[in-house]
Amino acid sequence: MQVCVNFIQRRATELQPKVILINRLSAHLSTSPSPPLPHPLVTTSHTPVGALTPKPPNTSFGSHHQVSIAMPKFNINSPSFTPSVVDKAAIDSTGPAAPAAAPAFVPGKSPIDLEQIKNKLTISKDKKENAKSALPKLNPAVAGFTPGASASGSTTPKMATAPSFQPNQTSAINTNSNSSASATSQSGPPGASFQPNQSFQPGAASFQPRFQSGPSQIEPGYDNYYDEMSNGAVMAAAQNQQFPLQYHLYAPHYLSASRQRQLLSHQKTAKDFFLDPHLHQRLHKQSEDLLRVEGSSNLPRFVDKYHSLVLLDSNLNTKENGAPGESPQWVYKCMNGKDGKQYALRRIQGFVLTNEQAMTSVRKWQSIVHPAFVSLCEAFTTRDFGDASLCMIYDFLPSAETLFDLLNRGQQFSRDVIISYLLQLLSVLDTIHSAGLAAKTVDPTKILVCGPGRVRLNCCGLYDVINFDKDENVTLFQQQDLRNLGLLVLCLACNSVEATKNVEQSLTRLDSELQEIVQYLLSSNTSKTASRVLASLTPLLTATFNESLNTNDSLEHELRRELENGRLVRLMAKLNFITERPGPDPEMSQQWSETGDRYLIKLFRDYVFHQQDEMGKPVMDLGHVVRTLNKLDAGIDERITLISRNGQNCLIVSFKDLKQCIESALRDLE
Repeated sequence: MQVCVNFIQRRATELQPKVILINRLSAHLSTSPSPPLPHPLVTTSHTPVGALTPKPPNTSFGSHHQVSIAMPKFNINSPSFTPSVVDKAAIDSTGPAAPAAAPAFVPGKSPIDLEQIKNKLTISKDKKENAKSALPKLNPAVAGFTPGASASGSTTPKMATAPSFQPNQTSAINTNSNSSASATSQSGPPGASFQPNQSFQPGAASFQPRFQSGPSQIEPGYDNYYDEMSNGAVMAAAQNQQFPLQYHLYAPHYLSASRQRQLLSHQKTAKDFFLDPHLHQRLHKQSEDLLRVEGSSNLPRFVDKYHSLVLLDSNLNTKENGAPGESPQWVYKCMNGKDGKQYALRRIQGFVLTNEQAMTSVRKWQSIVHPAFVSLCEAFTTRDFGDASLCMIYDFLPSAETLFDLLNRGQQFSRDVIISYLLQLLSVLDTIHSAGLAAKTVDPTKILVCGPGRVRLNCCGLYDVINFDKDENVTLFQQQDLRNLGLLVLCLACNSVEATKNVEQSLTRLDSELQEIVQYLLSSNTSKTASRVLASLTPLLTATFNESLNTNDSLEHELRRELENGRLVRLMAKLNFITERPGPDPEMSQQWSETGDRYLIKLFRDYVFHQQDEMGKPVMDLGHVVRTLNKLDAGIDERITLISRNGQNCLIVSFKDLKQCIESALRDLE
């Protein structure tokens, strides 16, 4: 308040000369014959407030000149200015005071009453303090705010009838023509009310976040080239997807065969940039099986020239074939110490070779070559396992499974797959029978599934060595191969290995065409051969042949994509040959990589691999690296800006110039 008093006193002192000048003008104008003009700022009973009188032209006023015109007369009846704190409420209720009721201001005769102003300011300050003291103070003992309920436990009438707030319903966008179905799908299932604490009242709005509505919906007219799953449930399936060890996490194959369409040149799918994920996973799993080793076991370190044995049997306490009177068999993965390749070693435990001529039958089987045949490499006897054992060496097929294991897991086989397996096995049996041999292993435990739609006949030649001394009729065993093939087809069609126990009942589950084929294979007709059966199935051979051609085209396409994948490796090798390398000239050894064209290459290396974001964090963008190196390898005319690490050098250069600089630097090194 003292500051206000000082300010008013200072302003009064400054206005004192002006008041004296106004008094002199009033005295001078009183003697002028012209009628007085109203002052623009003075209100009279005939002139409204704010009315202005136009000034006559060619008028002047100065301290050293006589006044030549009539000036407006100062109205001493105007209300005086009283600085005070005006109560707004009083003004609103009673309105502004009338000018005539206000006391008149008399210059020089009405001194400013400082005491009155000080008293008014004191009263205003007391009112403010009283208003602050009337506010309620914070009491920690009072219960906290409870959303959805008032202090008295009841709500206002409007609040009680207000609908509950549901963000997902108000913000959803209806993209379907069926508004009711779209609203239902977008709003999601009703969820429980959101309860931040125990005191939450049930009358509050329920909390239903958007992500409770399930997978995101795609507009019906939108072509989503990167989604093959139904209802757009990509993220839900990705959570359950398991990848093998050290999988590169390539983008999934989103464009299925049923949705293929002609895309524009700028429209790319994930398949256009990466290897097919199913093929990649299968090949990667095969590599893991090839390189898998046994940590610690009781197996011998060497069996003849083979080492690094890994047991492949799933059950060590039972014989693999389960036939009574036969020796237990074990299968191992091993490596040949001479050629470094992986093989499958089948061991017949407790076998004693009584006739050396039995090994001669192995030579006949070594001459059999067929895509559905597991080649027999050699056979020998050994005591490296601690007993007399017969070892049969076959080609190792990584990630292969037997039909017996697949059927026990409930694997379903379609009609086309069954026909494909049938044709492959008939083809390999035709080759074996034409060589005067019998397979004797057409059994679910001896047939390997080694890829999509591919089967191979395994363990051929095994029983020729074991039962060499027995007189056997090859023709009868060839007929038995065809009969066993019919039983195998019956098991695949019924998805059970128990289908052979009741053949007549199992045949009723087959369609007419498959039923006719199985009945012919199971018949006692001794004139049937594998070649005749194949000739009768020529109409079915077309679909299988077309499928094999499509598979071949797909693999060739993948191979063509990976044909030049070593270009970027060669390019990065060239860059590292040059950057930060001593030059060929001993005198310029330390400055060779920092001068001339080599300096551009160093800056380009930083541009590709050492970029940083606006926060100074390293940028590790593989896409930027691949894209930039491809442009460098092509040598295009696109220009880029290369900046040194200290920011003092900035060069604009094209990829074509950079490629020439690299070739020139390499020639200097050569």
